This record gives sequence, C-alpha cells and structure tokens, in this order.
Amino acid sequence: MNIKQRPGTPFAGTLTYIDHEYSIDFIHSEPDQYLDRTPDGVACVAINTLQIEVGLPRYEALHVWGYFPKISWTTAALPIPRSTPPAWCNS
Repeated sequence: MNIKQRPGTPFAGTLTYIDHEYSIDFIHSEPDQYLDRTPDGVACVAINTLQIEVGLPRYEALHVWGYFPKISWTTAALPIPRSTPPAWCNS
C-alpha cells in the first residue's frame, strides 16, 4: 500500500474520543462534502481495530473510526516528523 499526501481541502470536522465506548470517531461538520467526494463509493482500510474510509476514485481519506482504548496511553510531547517523498514518487 502506498500513502501519499496531496494538496487539497481537508474535511471540516472534529476527531472525537468516546470514553464509554473506548472508541475514536470523526464527526463531519459538512456531511454534504462527504457525499461529493464519493461518486464511485468507498473502500475501507483496517489497521487492527482502527478503520480508515477512503473515497473512490480519488482515494482520499474521508473518515476514521474504531475501537481504540486509551486506558494505557501516556501523555508525551512528540516532534512533528519531516518527510520527503522518494525520487520515484515525483516522476
């Protein structure tokens, strides 16, 4: 699987943690925008219990949700990683 960051407009919404469900969910602020980006349907990628929904045909990330218990999380400051696409991505 290849994941690329492309220029574009991100969805308006809020990533939310639901304590009593131990789950994570993205709440869209503009649901119509979601329908506009899925003319050919959606596909879903599962990473353990986390789901990432992508719109077809452009493969944009649309929604994330899933069981994601934070009972053993620890708070820490993390640096933002810098990345540069490999040369073969630019061709």
